[in-house]
Amino acid sequence: MLFFSEWQELELINTLRLGLFRARRVKVPTPYRLGNCLERMAGDLGNGILCRAKLDWPACVRRTSKISEQSTEGIGVVMLDIWHVACAIELQAAASWTFDADQESLARATVEFEEVVGLKP
Repeated sequence: MLFFSEWQELELINTLRLGLFRARRVKVPTPYRLGNCLERMAGDLGNGILCRAKLDWPACVRRTSKISEQSTEGIGVVMLDIWHVACAIELQAAASWTFDADQESLARATVEFEEVVGLKP
């Protein structure tokens, strides 16, 4: 089961739409149909592969602010990466996956994150 927040849903759908725009702009066939992707996402939510995250948004904002204060000047991360790490902490996620090296560096540098998901620096 993977946590899936409203923010992540918006981010994913916008990324899919942006991919379609870019494919049309360079005149290549679109590699997917948005409707099919939305159906798959709904199916994954329905069968438990994705789990709607119950985020306490004010707590996530406070934690994001704290991580930003502790990390941004030292390691140079963007707000969205900080937000993802803060949400994982607030959800007490058992693990966190990322393909973003900066986000991984932030997660490993955040002591609270290490305590929650068991990462070792």
